[in-house]
Parts: sequence; C-alpha cells; structure tokens
Amino acid sequence: MKTIGNIVGAKPIDCNIGIIAQCDTVTDMHSLSLPTLIVGFENARTIIPEFNILDKHPYKNLWWTYRKNENRYEHETDIGSFTELCINNLLENIEYKYIDLINFNWCRTRKMLKYLSNKKKEKIVHYTRGHNFMFVYVPSDKTVYGVSLTLCEYLGYDREKVMTLARKLPNMTLVNDYSFITGKVGEIANDNQHLVPVMFDMWRTK
Repeated sequence: MKTIGNIVGAKPIDCNIGIIAQCDTVTDMHSLSLPTLIVGFENARTIIPEFNILDKHPYKNLWWTYRKNENRYEHETDIGSFTELCINNLLENIEYKYIDLINFNWCRTRKMLKYLSNKKKEKIVHYTRGHNFMFVYVPSDKTVYGVSLTLCEYLGYDREKVMTLARKLPNMTLVNDYSFITGKVGEIANDNQHLVPVMFDMWRTK
C-alpha cells in the first residue's frame, strides 16, 4: 500500500483508512512532504513552532487536533476532514474519459483497442453493481476510461462478451476485493464509481 498522509501523536486512530501512517513521533513519519496531522494539544504545542491554539492549519501540509479525551467532537471532525483531504489529494490528478460508443467511429475504436491491448500498460477493471458500467484504469497514464455496458447491449453488442474481452486484456487486474471501501473511502467511492479502481490500486499490496 502507498502512504498518503501521517497522523502523529496517538495510535491507533480509527480513521478507516490503511494508507495513512500512524506514528508515535515526528521522527517515525513516513515522509515529511505528506499531509500531517498532529494529535494532542501538548504534542501540537511542543512540535509546532510559534504554536497558536486558534490556528489548526499553521503550515502547508500540517494540521493539529485534540485527542479524543480532550475534545471528542473536534477530534472526530478533524480526523474525518484530514482523511478526506488526503484521499482527495491522491485523486485530484486522475483524468476520467467516457467512451461514447454512439459517436465513436471505427478508426477511434480501433485506436482505443490498440491502446488498451498494450502489454506494457497495466489495466485495472471494475464493474459497477449489476454490471451496467465498466471502468478501466491505466495507472501509468493516471486515466480512467468508462464504458456503459447497457449502451453496448442497446447497440447490439453482447454484454457478457464485452466483459470477457475486457478480462482478456493483457496485463489486466480485476477489482475483486472491496474491503477497503469503508468510512470516508466508502463515501467517496459510492459517489464516484470511476475512482474505485484507482483506490484499489493504492490500497492493494503489490
């Protein structure tokens, strides 16, 4: 799994996300360049230069919050906001392209098939519930391609054959474990199904 943020000063923190590193001290942090949340008033006062209790975001990529026993409401709110921020930072550079089969001519279709058949490019495939839509993520290009399987069927293509064709793409991985979709991750994934294969790529252990 790739690390996308640090939580320092109290662990374990239940943030429902495995790729935020939870550290006892600043020296244990995975990377100083990642978004970092300091937990605990005393930790924040000690670690943050020119600490101001009213400023929860004193520096770029640095935030602080209370421990749960200091201020439960602010602690839980800030943990949730920080988790969402880390995930959004991860996803903001992902491009989504919808493949409009109605307006795709044969030349463009052949070009797309050739691109997806490139053995050097890994593809991660995700089907929505009910197999109404298919998303193909190409990590090397940070691009997700979306295809309506319902539209495929409407245009005379067999849905199962299209899905089989996708599964036979070289260097293809099918999303088959959705255990990472919980908490804030679940909220984002449910509203943005095209990002599911992207999240799968980040959560899986290669």
